[in-house]
Amino acid sequence: MPKLFIALDFARAAEAKELVNSLEGLTGFGFKVGLQLFLAEGREIMPFLAARGYPVFLDLKFNDIPNTVAGALNSVREYAPCMVNLHILAGPDCLRRAAETVSGWTRQPLLIGVTLLTSLAAADITALGFGPGTLAEHVVRLARIGHDAGLHGVVCANHEVRAIKRQVGEDFLTITPGIRIHTAGSDQKRVATIDEARASGTDYIVVGRAITRSADPAKTVAQIMPTLEAFS
Repeated sequence: MPKLFIALDFARAAEAKELVNSLEGLTGFGFKVGLQLFLAEGREIMPFLAARGYPVFLDLKFNDIPNTVAGALNSVREYAPCMVNLHILAGPDCLRRAAETVSGWTRQPLLIGVTLLTSLAAADITALGFGPGTLAEHVVRLARIGHDAGLHGVVCANHEVRAIKRQVGEDFLTITPGIRIHTAGSDQKRVATIDEARASGTDYIVVGRAITRSADPAKTVAQIMPTLEAFS
């Protein structure tokens, strides 16, 4: 499994294919396909990526009643993602049902829980009615719920990784989005650089615009590969 997943946050398959083709010849990464691209052209982009042998993190963040989430997971089974996620706030029953569902697949994906979106800050958590505790404490609590329900890991902000590893388990996987090559402005509030992600001990990182909107995506990927190779 690669350490890096490049976010194909595009509206159309043609744009995503252009980016993928520009990276031909490079290895050591997979792609993340999110809601926008999957809903628009999933039946085109998923076989395209599969034919080229790329691992795919299917980032659809399922959040519904247990039966509906189980059915949704079975609906994407044909695409054989290496990783798929759902919101931990869907509840323990839903998480357990999801874990049972993918356990029967021939090619079982990593089932990853979404704790709190990296676009949220402490003030947002208060406004949403979360009880006492810091944002990081709420993330760890949600991660523990996911762990106990049978998930393989969670999506979390980089500065929450160490607390999750320490309090939930070193083997419990962390996937860190909001990764930048250099610190820059973002609509995500809990972000980090690649060097910071390596230092935190996270297992996987997701990089989007820092690669996909760079002047030369292939050159950018090649430049960050030595850092990725230094991940434990």
